Amino acid sequence: MLRFERSLFCRRKVYFLKRKNEERKSDNFKYHFSSENAMNEKVVQKYLLLIVIAVASLAVVTLLSSVLTTESAAVTGAAVRGEIMTLCKDNDGSNAENKGIVNVYYGSLFPDQCYMDEEASKDPVNTGRYLREMICDANEVSFKVYDCGTNKCQYGACVGSTYSVLE
Repeated sequence: MLRFERSLFCRRKVYFLKRKNEERKSDNFKYHFSSENAMNEKVVQKYLLLIVIAVASLAVVTLLSSVLTTESAAVTGAAVRGEIMTLCKDNDGSNAENKGIVNVYYGSLFPDQCYMDEEASKDPVNTGRYLREMICDANEVSFKVYDCGTNKCQYGACVGSTYSVLE
């Protein structure tokens, strides 16, 4: 019986030692693995910080370069190279005998219209005495007022060749 107990005791001890050894290996693996993760996190944080600094530096350089170059250059708002883009177009070439429309680049339309009053400020009419001829002046919408004669302004044009510009 002593042999059996001794044998059982030895087996338990061996089992216990094996288990203890496995746990130690497992703990070492866990420790090793977690320290690797901690190391990787630090490296990732350093690279992330480096990237953020690089992007911020690039943004500052870009901002400063655009500020420094636009001070000396004329800022027109027209995104073109060379000549300034025509933003205003008059399709009748300021001709009072043709009904025209001034078209602005961003989409607004200003038609030539007839009026009963000399200032051409009241409501437009189909047949009147005065013509408000819309024109492009230095790339801006403007107008001239013509006296076409009694009822000689029809649908945005002077009828006949006897008209004069009012100043």
